[in-house]
Amino acid sequence: MRLTLFKLDEDFDPNAVVTNPSPIDTKTKKFTEDGIFSSEIYNKNSAGGEIWACNCEEMVGRFYSGELCTECNTKVTRKTSEIDKIGWIDLEDREIISPFFFSQIRKICGDAIYKIIGFEPTLDLNGNQTEDKNVVGFHNIGLKAFREDPATEEGQEAGIDTLFEEVLTYYFELNKSKKGVVEAFDFILEADEEGNLVKEDMIWISKIPVYSPLLRPATLIKGKKKLIFAEENTFFNQILANLKILNNKRKIEKGRLSELPLLAEIQTLANDIFDKITGILAGKSGFLRSTLLGNRVNFSVRTVISPMATNTGHKTNSIYFPYLAATELFRFEIINALTASIGSYLKAERIWHKSTLRFDEKVYKIMEDLVAKTKGGLTVLVNRNPTMCNKTYN
Repeated sequence: MRLTLFKLDEDFDPNAVVTNPSPIDTKTKKFTEDGIFSSEIYNKNSAGGEIWACNCEEMVGRFYSGELCTECNTKVTRKTSEIDKIGWIDLEDREIISPFFFSQIRKICGDAIYKIIGFEPTLDLNGNQTEDKNVVGFHNIGLKAFREDPATEEGQEAGIDTLFEEVLTYYFELNKSKKGVVEAFDFILEADEEGNLVKEDMIWISKIPVYSPLLRPATLIKGKKKLIFAEENTFFNQILANLKILNNKRKIEKGRLSELPLLAEIQTLANDIFDKITGILAGKSGFLRSTLLGNRVNFSVRTVISPMATNTGHKTNSIYFPYLAATELFRFEIINALTASIGSYLKAERIWHKSTLRFDEKVYKIMEDLVAKTKGGLTVLVNRNPTMCNKTYN
């Protein structure tokens, strides 16, 4: 896995800012337009992952392609759900450390980095910060001082200009014998001929990207406020909630004491999102192994699938699909079609069950209609034991 570094703030889109920590509107029971599943930012349907639907989403699915919805009078078409759409959380004039660089800083400082940015000061009875003689090293300086303050007198005497460089140098001397510390130190503090940090604009960020919901799926249960979604969505919402508190606090009071603990929490949440992403990319989540491999899976069959001969007029990605496998895979579509024609669900289900024991001409005709009426043909995902193929075949 290779990571490419770039300046997040330069890609920021002010028209795609996410501000609402509540993903669902409690009145409409739909996704909020300024939340992390905003259809204005990510396009309609991208939150749920469906790409074939009418405008009101009453008819959803590729099988209905081209049909007219009786509710909204629009045809079922493919909706654009671009996976590269990005929303943004704007911290405005506040900054945190880019989670990737935070991981490098942690190599140098160890877990002490959490004490450095955590900001849990000692207060007197009047709520004023007092000096804590038990504080070790640079603990409790907070993100703002870590970013903005000049070096201490001792650091300046050693030729160091900023507190950021002084902190890293201090912990580098303590931990330089540990694996990866020297490389991380040289990488972060790489400077140009004038002594300016080359990566400074990438280390500190004020904009957090909220990537496409297609990569962090969610399901909104109709008629309820319940939302089931990937864990990273919780992290994004918590960041927004903390940012909202920060903005409200700023209207009432100013000062590091009120902001730094919340800013440190935002930093931790951003790190959690980064760890989640890198874990998935590195294949450490174990989702396929724990949920698919070795288990029975709905709407799946095991069979030998053979490609069609090219001289028959079929495409190279077309396949022969066994009758029995199709009756199981498209069970509910078949029963639905039978119910529409005979008017009884129970009778339709019995017909379907018998068709799995003996060839049924009527059921076979329904299968042919499914293929013919679905634009582009029915699509199946072909798996290769023990891993999944990354193509679909019609």
